[in-house]
Amino acid sequence: MRLGVPASADTGSPIATTTDGHPNPIVWILGAEGDNRLHAFRGDTGEPLYASEPLSGLRHFQTLIAIQDHLYVAADGRIYAFRF
Repeated sequence: MRLGVPASADTGSPIATTTDGHPNPIVWILGAEGDNRLHAFRGDTGEPLYASEPLSGLRHFQTLIAIQDHLYVAADGRIYAFRF
């Protein structure tokens, strides 16, 4: 477990986003082949902020894609989109 990240969420590749490049960092990670949820944590404290419903078709070391105010997750036969 790292900075409050549950072991079930520790199998995806994390990314970080900010509101304008500096304050309010959020670390996003997928529990791919674990709990299969998208998790968000405060970048400065590790405090959990969000956990999605389980997503199907995720694979180990899955990487999120952040574009403007959306996160995208490619899975088997589908793409999940989240707005932040």
